[in-house]
Amino acid sequence: MAEKSKSNLKSLKDLVAQNKTQQVFKELPNYVTPLKDQQHKNTMVLLSNRWKKLRTDKINDVISERAYQQENNRINQSLLEWLDEMNLDAALVADTPSAKSIPWKKILTTFGATIALLAGIAEVTGYSLRDLFAAKEPTEVVSEPANSVTSNIADTVKTLIPIPKKPVKKVVTPPVDKPAEQKKAGSTSKVLEEPLPEKKASFHLDIKTNKGANNLVFQESEELRLFFQVNRPCLLRTIYKLADGSLILLDDDREVNTPETKKWVELGDGFEVAPPFGTEELYVFAQEKPFPKLVVEKIDGYAYIKEGLPNALRKTRGLKKKNNLLEKKLQLTTKK
Repeated sequence: MAEKSKSNLKSLKDLVAQNKTQQVFKELPNYVTPLKDQQHKNTMVLLSNRWKKLRTDKINDVISERAYQQENNRINQSLLEWLDEMNLDAALVADTPSAKSIPWKKILTTFGATIALLAGIAEVTGYSLRDLFAAKEPTEVVSEPANSVTSNIADTVKTLIPIPKKPVKKVVTPPVDKPAEQKKAGSTSKVLEEPLPEKKASFHLDIKTNKGANNLVFQESEELRLFFQVNRPCLLRTIYKLADGSLILLDDDREVNTPETKKWVELGDGFEVAPPFGTEELYVFAQEKPFPKLVVEKIDGYAYIKEGLPNALRKTRGLKKKNNLLEKKLQLTTKK
């Protein structure tokens, strides 16, 4: 079964290598649906939705060919890493002891032979199987009367044959109520009836540039690269404020799947510093549900936010209490 699973997953990886991503997503449910691991199913849904969005953007001509190819390559890379994880999981399942047959016939044969051997020993020694497994009873020792041969024989028989004693009635002491006992003694400690549930790891978000995250200065024509890191699958919204106050929506509802967690991932394809120069700001938000829509206008391939920074931030932060919203901000300076 493990070899068959590996072979099928290899064929999917071959389709990814041939850039036949659509066919891969058609066949994936045949392999993922039988799995009990919900995380694999969630990853499949996230990757599939991400690819569908990319195809829709291309059909609607809202993305350049270069950007389309780069995002498509990232999706294929995530697919390959995820298929490697599924391959490992399949091998682990196949190697578990529960998947192997238990030799019941051999166990029953050995058990029967053991019983027969014990019965033979009991027959030779004069004991029954019940005597072999029963608890040993104490023997009663009788003092030997003087000058009596008959008494000696009778006493010898009594000494050799165990004389069962009358069963002793056990007195059961009722259990002591420990909490009540502690209360009586004046103890203030509390007794926990059941263990506390394990605390779930907190949601985490970090951002940086190719020059780090502090005291950032970029010169004209210099390359600016942006990176993020999260520890859970989520959705991202990225807003960049230019020196002239203009707002650009770099990413909106950008899906972060499991293979991209706990590692630094680049936002976009890099940027070249150009006028206007001055203080600029990067805002990155992460949450598990889609963000409220913003009013944008497409100019030169970029989505400019028309609502102003205060309103854009207010709408983005609207679900913070209910949806575990994370927010990070970077400030940098561009110079001529």
